Amino acid sequence: MPSVRAVTRRLVAAALLASGCSLGAYPVERTLGGVRRAGVFVPPYAYEHFLRGELAAAAADWPHAAHEFALARAGGDDDPLLASRHAIALARSGDAAGAERALAEGRALDEDAEAVHLAASEIAALRGDAASAMEEAERAVRAAPGSRAAALQLAALMERAGDREAAARVLTALAEAPVELWIEAALAAGDVERAMGLARRATLDRALRLRFAALLAGPSLARPVLADELLGPLRGQPPDTDAERRLRIGVALALGDVDEVEGLLAVPPRSGGELDDARAWLGIGRGERAEALARATQALAPSIEADVVLAHALLLTGRPDEAAALAASVPAASSHAQEARAILAEALSIAGLAALADEVARASEPR
Repeated sequence: MPSVRAVTRRLVAAALLASGCSLGAYPVERTLGGVRRAGVFVPPYAYEHFLRGELAAAAADWPHAAHEFALARAGGDDDPLLASRHAIALARSGDAAGAERALAEGRALDEDAEAVHLAASEIAALRGDAASAMEEAERAVRAAPGSRAAALQLAALMERAGDREAAARVLTALAEAPVELWIEAALAAGDVERAMGLARRATLDRALRLRFAALLAGPSLARPVLADELLGPLRGQPPDTDAERRLRIGVALALGDVDEVEGLLAVPPRSGGELDDARAWLGIGRGERAEALARATQALAPSIEADVVLAHALLLTGRPDEAAALAASVPAASSHAQEARAILAEALSIAGLAALADEVARASEPR
């Protein structure tokens, strides 16, 4: 599938072009996987929810992604790409029936859309149907012969099936595919050692280093040591973007590199992210810095998450009573309730209420 960055660029550009125009279902052209297709204008709010869905998908928060994609589709003018992303999010959330409905709706809009074939391929692979996954990926390549996304997905499936020669043919068909395509295909297939072997011999620019490091550090691969290796040449340089800053902080936290975390946190983010920074300070045991950021955030934009981060900071700075009171105030229906109960359990344990702490801890375990 297209990267979050690529999708974001495409959608933001479309939204800017659409600004100032009246909303309506008039025809526009957009490019999907390198192929120009006619479609309908999508209102800016739909783009906003699609972007939110892509960000949630990048974080592997599939229920939230499914919710955002559903909102993006709710405006009346549906789109095969929206339906396809919705289908994938539903499938990864465990809603197989919902995923099939979304796929069928996407096919009804365009039965040969590359995005629909790619989604069908990914969903088939999730349920262990390798043959169907391969067939749908091949259909995606035929639907959009110049598509990088389609070729990568087909090559990744071939890699998983152990047919490296066929994967190589698919990639070289993309006009002598550059090394980054080989690296990305290897990562998509989970062949981290091969990907790193290629990366070590290649000359990677900053953007490629960051992209591959993000894949290595992400939840599907979880290889922060290798991500740190790719990020090594950037050490000592200020981050170019907030996204780069967050990635480098996350990798440093995973490796317990306190000096690197402190150095990156010394320069504030360009926009937002104060609670992320507060959590990073907590990660290196600096409760007082986390408390200051959480309180500043509460003053400007109160939220349950700010309360939870502050409770954690209070616990870390030796004030379990205050931490317990704040954590106990988090509503049970909140998405932060589980984290709050874990903080409450630890605070009760420190206070000597072991039995009650155990009861709360059991309630905070994922079900």
